[in-house]
Amino acid sequence: MRRKIGDLPWWSVTPRYGLLFAPPIEIKIASPADRAPHVQRRRPGEQYGCLFSPQLIPLLPIATPVMITADDLKTLSDASIELYSPDLTPGNFVEHAFRFLSAVTATDQINYGNLDPRSGGLDVATSFLTPNWHEAVIGFGEFMMKYPFFCFDPKINDGEPFFRSDFISSRQFRDLDIFQECFRVLGMLHHAAVHVPTDDGRLLWFGVERSSDIGFSERDRVMLSLARQHLAHARRLAYARHNLRGSVKLTAKVFEGAGFAPRESEVSYWLTEGKSNAEIALIMKVQLQTVKGYVATLFNKTGTGNRLALTLHLLDLARVFASTEQAPHCVPVRARRRVSFPPGLFGATS
Repeated sequence: MRRKIGDLPWWSVTPRYGLLFAPPIEIKIASPADRAPHVQRRRPGEQYGCLFSPQLIPLLPIATPVMITADDLKTLSDASIELYSPDLTPGNFVEHAFRFLSAVTATDQINYGNLDPRSGGLDVATSFLTPNWHEAVIGFGEFMMKYPFFCFDPKINDGEPFFRSDFISSRQFRDLDIFQECFRVLGMLHHAAVHVPTDDGRLLWFGVERSSDIGFSERDRVMLSLARQHLAHARRLAYARHNLRGSVKLTAKVFEGAGFAPRESEVSYWLTEGKSNAEIALIMKVQLQTVKGYVATLFNKTGTGNRLALTLHLLDLARVFASTEQAPHCVPVRARRRVSFPPGLFGATS
Protein backbone atom coordinates (compact mmCIF):
# COMPACT_ATOMS: atom_id res chain seq x y z
CA MET A 1 0.00 0.00 0.00
CA ARG A 2 1.51 3.34 -1.02
CA ARG A 3 1.62 6.04 1.55
CA LYS A 4 0.11 9.38 0.59
CA ILE A 5 1.18 12.65 2.14
CA GLY A 6 -2.35 14.01 2.15
CA ASP A 7 -3.82 11.12 4.13
CA LEU A 8 -4.42 11.07 7.87
CA PRO A 9 -1.64 12.49 10.10
CA TRP A 10 1.42 10.57 8.98
CA TRP A 11 2.49 9.57 12.46
CA SER A 12 -0.79 7.67 12.93
CA VAL A 13 -0.18 5.44 9.90
CA THR A 14 1.60 2.13 10.30
CA PRO A 15 3.43 1.44 7.02
CA ARG A 16 3.57 -2.08 5.66
CA TYR A 17 6.42 -2.21 3.19
CA GLY A 18 7.83 -5.37 1.71
CA LEU A 19 11.47 -5.39 0.67
CA LEU A 20 11.69 -5.70 -3.08
CA PHE A 21 15.15 -6.38 -4.43
CA ALA A 22 15.52 -6.10 -8.16
CA PRO A 23 16.79 -9.10 -10.14
CA PRO A 24 20.47 -8.72 -11.05
CA ILE A 25 20.79 -6.07 -13.73
CA GLU A 26 23.81 -4.33 -15.16
CA ILE A 27 23.89 -0.64 -14.36
CA LYS A 28 26.26 1.61 -16.27
CA ILE A 29 27.67 4.52 -14.30
CA ALA A 30 29.04 7.08 -16.71
CA SER A 31 32.77 7.65 -16.43
CA PRO A 32 34.30 11.15 -16.66
CA ALA A 33 35.17 10.48 -20.32
CA ASP A 34 31.49 9.90 -21.14
CA ARG A 35 30.34 13.21 -19.76
CA ALA A 36 29.77 16.38 -21.70
CA PRO A 37 32.00 19.35 -20.75
CA HIS A 38 30.95 20.87 -17.45
CA VAL A 39 32.08 23.77 -15.35
CA GLN A 40 32.96 23.11 -11.76
CA ARG A 41 31.21 25.32 -9.25
CA ARG A 42 31.60 25.50 -5.50
CA ARG A 43 29.23 26.54 -2.84
CA PRO A 44 30.78 29.07 -0.43
CA GLY A 45 32.71 27.13 2.20
CA GLU A 46 32.07 23.74 0.58
CA GLN A 47 34.03 21.47 -1.75
CA TYR A 48 32.12 19.47 -4.33
CA GLY A 49 33.56 16.25 -5.64
CA CYS A 50 31.31 16.24 -8.71
CA LEU A 51 30.91 18.50 -11.71
CA PHE A 52 27.67 20.08 -12.79
CA SER A 53 26.58 22.38 -15.57
CA PRO A 54 26.73 26.19 -15.23
CA GLN A 55 22.96 26.65 -14.97
CA LEU A 56 22.78 24.41 -11.89
CA ILE A 57 23.63 27.05 -9.31
CA PRO A 58 22.80 25.74 -5.82
CA LEU A 59 20.12 27.60 -3.97
CA LEU A 60 21.56 28.57 -0.61
CA PRO A 61 18.92 27.95 2.06
CA ILE A 62 18.71 30.42 4.89
CA ALA A 63 19.61 28.72 8.15
CA THR A 64 16.67 29.05 10.49
CA PRO A 65 16.19 27.30 13.82
CA VAL A 66 13.76 24.40 13.56
CA MET A 67 11.94 23.04 16.58
CA ILE A 68 10.75 19.46 16.65
CA THR A 69 7.97 18.52 18.98
CA ALA A 70 7.76 15.94 21.73
CA ASP A 71 5.58 13.87 19.39
CA ASP A 72 8.39 13.93 16.81
CA LEU A 73 10.88 12.64 19.37
CA LYS A 74 8.49 9.92 20.49
CA THR A 75 7.97 8.88 16.87
CA LEU A 76 11.73 8.68 16.37
CA SER A 77 12.17 6.74 19.61
CA ASP A 78 9.45 4.19 18.77
CA ALA A 79 10.84 3.72 15.26
CA SER A 80 14.36 3.25 16.64
CA ILE A 81 13.21 0.48 18.95
CA GLU A 82 11.89 -1.43 15.95
CA LEU A 83 15.04 -0.66 13.95
CA TYR A 84 17.30 -2.19 16.64
CA SER A 85 15.12 -5.27 17.13
CA PRO A 86 16.85 -8.59 18.01
CA ASP A 87 16.18 -10.03 14.57
CA LEU A 88 18.26 -7.30 12.87
CA THR A 89 20.82 -8.87 10.52
CA PRO A 90 22.87 -7.67 7.52
CA GLY A 91 20.37 -9.47 5.30
CA ASN A 92 17.30 -7.59 6.54
CA PHE A 93 18.93 -4.25 7.45
CA VAL A 94 17.52 -2.51 4.34
CA GLU A 95 13.99 -3.72 5.09
CA HIS A 96 14.30 -2.41 8.65
CA ALA A 97 15.66 0.89 7.29
CA PHE A 98 12.70 1.29 4.90
CA ARG A 99 10.22 0.91 7.75
CA PHE A 100 12.26 3.25 9.95
CA LEU A 101 12.50 6.06 7.38
CA SER A 102 8.84 5.79 6.41
CA ALA A 103 7.97 6.25 10.09
CA VAL A 104 9.99 9.46 10.58
CA THR A 105 8.93 11.28 7.40
CA ALA A 106 6.13 11.07 4.82
CA THR A 107 7.21 9.38 1.59
CA ASP A 108 5.81 7.71 -1.51
CA GLN A 109 8.91 5.62 -2.23
CA ILE A 110 12.33 4.95 -0.72
CA ASN A 111 15.20 3.77 -2.90
CA TYR A 112 18.40 2.23 -1.60
CA GLY A 113 21.81 2.30 -3.27
CA ASN A 114 25.06 0.68 -2.13
CA LEU A 115 27.98 1.70 -4.35
CA ASP A 116 31.42 0.07 -4.35
CA PRO A 117 33.78 2.88 -5.47
CA ARG A 118 36.51 0.41 -6.45
CA SER A 119 34.49 -1.72 -8.87
CA GLY A 120 31.68 0.72 -9.69
CA GLY A 121 29.09 -1.93 -8.78
CA LEU A 122 25.80 -0.57 -7.51
CA ASP A 123 23.35 -2.67 -5.46
CA VAL A 124 19.83 -1.27 -5.46
CA ALA A 125 16.49 -1.95 -3.78
CA THR A 126 13.17 -0.16 -3.40
CA SER A 127 10.34 -0.02 -0.89
CA PHE A 128 7.69 0.19 -3.61
CA LEU A 129 8.23 -1.52 -6.98
CA THR A 130 6.68 0.44 -9.84
CA PRO A 131 6.24 -1.10 -13.32
CA ASN A 132 9.17 0.83 -14.87
CA TRP A 133 11.45 0.87 -11.84
CA HIS A 134 14.23 -1.15 -13.53
CA GLU A 135 14.24 1.25 -16.47
CA ALA A 136 14.46 4.22 -14.12
CA VAL A 137 17.40 2.69 -12.22
CA ILE A 138 19.35 2.21 -15.44
CA GLY A 139 18.67 5.84 -16.36
CA PHE A 140 19.83 6.97 -12.94
CA GLY A 141 23.10 5.05 -13.28
CA GLU A 142 23.76 6.66 -16.66
CA PHE A 143 23.42 10.27 -15.53
CA MET A 144 24.05 10.29 -11.75
CA MET A 145 27.72 11.33 -11.92
CA LYS A 146 26.85 14.60 -13.69
CA TYR A 147 25.17 16.13 -10.67
CA PRO A 148 26.46 16.72 -7.11
CA PHE A 149 23.10 15.91 -5.57
CA PHE A 150 22.97 12.45 -7.22
CA CYS A 151 26.59 11.30 -7.50
CA PHE A 152 26.87 9.53 -4.11
CA ASP A 153 29.55 11.94 -2.90
CA PRO A 154 29.62 11.82 0.94
CA LYS A 155 31.28 15.25 1.09
CA ILE A 156 28.13 17.00 -0.13
CA ASN A 157 26.66 19.00 2.77
CA ASP A 158 29.32 17.40 5.01
CA GLY A 159 27.49 14.09 4.81
CA GLU A 160 24.25 15.44 6.27
CA PRO A 161 20.91 14.87 4.50
CA PHE A 162 20.03 17.30 1.72
CA PHE A 163 17.20 17.92 -0.74
CA ARG A 164 17.17 18.33 -4.49
CA SER A 165 15.49 21.68 -3.88
CA ASP A 166 18.67 22.88 -2.12
CA PHE A 167 20.27 23.05 -5.58
CA ILE A 168 17.62 23.61 -8.24
CA SER A 169 13.93 24.39 -8.51
CA SER A 170 11.33 21.90 -9.66
CA ARG A 171 11.11 23.70 -13.00
CA GLN A 172 14.87 23.40 -13.58
CA PHE A 173 14.76 19.78 -12.46
CA ARG A 174 12.17 18.85 -15.07
CA ASP A 175 14.55 20.02 -17.82
CA LEU A 176 17.37 17.65 -16.79
CA ASP A 177 18.16 14.36 -18.51
CA ILE A 178 18.19 12.48 -15.21
CA PHE A 179 14.62 13.62 -14.54
CA GLN A 180 13.44 12.49 -17.95
CA GLU A 181 15.18 9.11 -17.79
CA CYS A 182 14.63 8.31 -14.10
CA PHE A 183 12.38 10.46 -11.94
CA ARG A 184 9.72 11.11 -14.58
CA VAL A 185 9.58 7.34 -15.15
CA LEU A 186 9.12 6.82 -11.41
CA GLY A 187 6.57 9.61 -11.17
CA MET A 188 8.59 11.36 -8.44
CA LEU A 189 9.38 15.06 -8.16
CA HIS A 190 10.94 15.72 -4.75
CA HIS A 191 14.09 13.92 -3.60
CA ALA A 192 15.87 13.78 -0.23
CA ALA A 193 19.26 12.08 0.01
CA VAL A 194 20.44 10.38 3.22
CA HIS A 195 24.05 9.19 3.34
CA VAL A 196 24.79 6.42 5.86
CA PRO A 197 28.43 6.20 7.01
CA THR A 198 29.98 2.73 6.74
CA ASP A 199 33.13 0.99 8.00
CA ASP A 200 33.86 -0.93 4.78
CA GLY A 201 34.38 1.92 2.31
CA ARG A 202 31.09 1.43 0.49
CA LEU A 203 28.88 4.45 -0.26
CA LEU A 204 25.43 3.76 1.13
CA TRP A 205 22.50 6.07 0.40
CA PHE A 206 18.76 6.18 0.83
CA GLY A 207 16.69 8.32 -1.54
CA VAL A 208 13.39 9.44 -0.02
CA GLU A 209 10.97 10.35 -2.82
CA ARG A 210 7.70 12.26 -3.04
CA SER A 211 5.42 12.46 -6.06
CA SER A 212 3.25 15.41 -5.06
CA ASP A 213 4.05 19.13 -5.18
CA ILE A 214 4.58 19.14 -1.40
CA GLY A 215 8.33 19.37 -0.91
CA PHE A 216 10.49 18.58 2.09
CA SER A 217 10.53 20.97 5.03
CA GLU A 218 13.24 21.95 7.49
CA ARG A 219 11.48 19.76 10.02
CA ASP A 220 12.04 16.82 7.62
CA ARG A 221 15.71 17.78 7.40
CA VAL A 222 16.13 17.60 11.17
CA MET A 223 14.31 14.28 11.44
CA LEU A 224 16.36 12.72 8.62
CA SER A 225 19.56 14.02 10.19
CA LEU A 226 18.67 12.29 13.46
CA ALA A 227 17.61 9.16 11.56
CA ARG A 228 20.93 9.06 9.68
CA GLN A 229 22.92 8.30 12.83
CA HIS A 230 20.50 5.57 13.87
CA LEU A 231 20.85 3.92 10.46
CA ALA A 232 24.65 3.94 10.73
CA HIS A 233 24.55 2.44 14.24
CA ALA A 234 21.98 -0.19 13.24
CA ARG A 235 24.09 -1.36 10.30
CA ARG A 236 27.18 -1.59 12.48
CA LEU A 237 25.22 -3.50 15.14
CA ALA A 238 23.85 -5.93 12.53
CA TYR A 239 27.32 -6.74 11.19
CA ALA A 240 28.87 -6.92 14.67
CA ARG A 241 26.34 -9.51 15.80
CA HIS A 242 26.64 -11.45 12.55
CA ASN A 243 30.45 -11.55 12.56
CA LEU A 244 30.64 -12.53 16.23
CA ARG A 245 28.11 -15.36 15.95
CA GLY A 246 29.91 -16.70 12.92
CA SER A 247 33.34 -16.77 14.55
CA VAL A 248 32.98 -17.58 18.26
CA LYS A 249 30.58 -19.26 20.66
CA LEU A 250 29.23 -16.55 22.93
CA THR A 251 28.22 -17.35 26.52
CA ALA A 252 27.92 -15.43 29.77
CA LYS A 253 31.26 -16.93 30.89
CA VAL A 254 33.00 -14.87 28.23
CA PHE A 255 32.12 -11.66 30.05
CA GLU A 256 33.34 -13.05 33.34
CA GLY A 257 36.71 -13.28 31.63
CA ALA A 258 36.44 -9.57 30.91
CA GLY A 259 36.14 -8.85 34.63
CA PHE A 260 32.38 -8.66 35.17
CA ALA A 261 30.58 -10.31 38.09
CA PRO A 262 28.54 -13.45 37.25
CA ARG A 263 25.17 -11.66 37.25
CA GLU A 264 26.57 -8.71 35.30
CA SER A 265 27.97 -11.18 32.78
CA GLU A 266 24.58 -12.80 32.35
CA VAL A 267 22.95 -9.42 31.75
CA SER A 268 25.73 -8.56 29.28
CA TYR A 269 25.07 -11.73 27.31
CA TRP A 270 21.35 -11.02 27.00
CA LEU A 271 22.06 -7.42 25.99
CA THR A 272 24.14 -8.66 23.06
CA GLU A 273 21.18 -10.84 22.09
CA GLY A 274 18.99 -7.74 21.82
CA LYS A 275 16.80 -8.43 24.85
CA SER A 276 14.97 -5.64 26.66
CA ASN A 277 15.26 -5.07 30.41
CA ALA A 278 11.84 -6.64 30.95
CA GLU A 279 12.79 -9.72 28.93
CA ILE A 280 16.08 -10.08 30.82
CA ALA A 281 14.24 -9.83 34.14
CA LEU A 282 11.85 -12.59 33.04
CA ILE A 283 14.68 -14.85 31.85
CA MET A 284 16.82 -14.33 34.97
CA LYS A 285 13.76 -14.46 37.29
CA VAL A 286 14.61 -11.18 39.00
CA GLN A 287 12.88 -7.83 39.45
CA LEU A 288 12.99 -5.27 36.63
CA GLN A 289 14.70 -2.74 38.91
CA THR A 290 17.44 -5.29 39.58
CA VAL A 291 18.18 -5.56 35.86
CA LYS A 292 18.18 -1.76 35.52
CA GLY A 293 20.73 -1.63 38.35
CA TYR A 294 23.00 -4.11 36.56
CA VAL A 295 22.70 -2.15 33.32
CA ALA A 296 23.59 1.09 35.13
CA THR A 297 26.66 -0.65 36.61
CA LEU A 298 27.69 -1.80 33.13
CA PHE A 299 27.35 1.77 31.88
CA ASN A 300 29.77 2.91 34.57
CA LYS A 301 32.25 0.07 34.07
CA THR A 302 32.41 0.45 30.29
CA GLY A 303 32.20 4.24 30.15
CA THR A 304 29.27 4.15 27.71
CA GLY A 305 26.33 6.49 27.82
CA ASN A 306 23.52 4.61 26.10
CA ARG A 307 22.27 1.10 25.44
CA LEU A 308 23.49 0.91 21.85
CA ALA A 309 27.02 2.03 22.73
CA LEU A 310 27.04 -0.48 25.58
CA THR A 311 25.92 -3.33 23.30
CA LEU A 312 28.58 -2.53 20.69
CA HIS A 313 31.22 -2.33 23.42
CA LEU A 314 30.16 -5.69 24.81
CA LEU A 315 30.33 -7.26 21.36
CA ASP A 316 33.88 -5.94 20.95
CA LEU A 317 34.82 -7.35 24.36
CA ALA A 318 33.24 -10.70 23.49
CA ARG A 319 35.23 -10.92 20.27
CA VAL A 320 38.48 -10.48 22.22
CA PHE A 321 37.79 -12.65 25.26
CA ALA A 322 35.85 -15.39 23.49
CA SER A 323 38.76 -16.01 21.11
CA THR A 324 41.15 -16.06 24.08
CA GLU A 325 38.93 -18.50 25.97
CA GLN A 326 38.77 -20.90 23.03
CA ALA A 327 42.50 -20.81 22.29
CA PRO A 328 44.55 -23.77 23.62
CA HIS A 329 46.22 -23.06 26.94
CA CYS A 330 49.99 -23.54 26.79
CA VAL A 331 51.56 -23.90 30.22
CA PRO A 332 55.40 -23.90 30.41
CA VAL A 333 56.78 -26.77 32.56
CA ARG A 334 60.40 -27.12 33.58
CA ALA A 335 61.77 -30.63 34.17
CA ARG A 336 63.58 -30.93 37.51
CA ARG A 337 65.91 -33.73 36.42
CA ARG A 338 67.24 -35.05 33.20
CA VAL A 339 64.98 -37.56 31.50
CA SER A 340 66.51 -40.46 29.53
CA PHE A 341 64.60 -41.66 26.47
CA PRO A 342 64.82 -45.17 25.01
CA PRO A 343 67.19 -45.54 22.01
CA GLY A 344 65.56 -44.62 18.68
CA LEU A 345 62.76 -42.56 20.25
CA PHE A 346 62.51 -39.07 18.66
CA GLY A 347 65.63 -39.89 16.65
CA ALA A 348 67.77 -40.35 19.77
CA THR A 349 70.75 -42.69 19.46
CA SER A 350 71.52 -43.09 23.13
